[in-house]
Amino acid sequence: MVGFDLFAFFNDTFFMSLMFLLSALFVWPSLARKGGARFLRDRALRLGVPFGVMALLAPVGYYAAYRVSAPDPSVPAFWREWVSLGMWPSGPLWFISALLAFDGIAAGLHRFAPALMESILRRTSVGLRHPAALFAILIFLSAMFYLPLRVAFGAESWVTVGPFSLQSSRALHYLVYFLAGVAVGGCDAELGLLAPQGRLARYWSG
Repeated sequence: MVGFDLFAFFNDTFFMSLMFLLSALFVWPSLARKGGARFLRDRALRLGVPFGVMALLAPVGYYAAYRVSAPDPSVPAFWREWVSLGMWPSGPLWFISALLAFDGIAAGLHRFAPALMESILRRTSVGLRHPAALFAILIFLSAMFYLPLRVAFGAESWVTVGPFSLQSSRALHYLVYFLAGVAVGGCDAELGLLAPQGRLARYWSG
């Protein structure tokens, strides 16, 4: 169905990027408050433990679909098919695994390149008065990191290691939006893109 395909494409390109951006808004303040080691420990508890539990339960969810389509719906037959895949499908849990990886990158930047991040945070404050300029920079960076990988890997290629997976062409694209969220959330609340008296808030049509 063409209409559904268009909806799925829009959801895939817009909402997933937005989710990564929103997920990162409080990362830099949290790193500043806790430090990298405690931040990563908390992330491992809040994201890593649920990810591990649900990844282990993934075969249970997939087995329901297997039963209605396989010639032999028995559990042993399903398990043989499962282990023959060479990976451990985890479905939508890929988002959690990507967040864990991106949190690790943010912690690394906080530890090893704080001056670089502070410089980025200062430049992000341009969003207070010129949100359109910040948006244009984000679109430029997104295209720069997405289009070459799209050409190289195509739209449907995924990198999968055990239960961890990420769409090849969108790996850096999602990282750009995650780091954009880190930068926006790391700015002073009164001086950044989301400031109550900033142009984005004052002229938002919604």
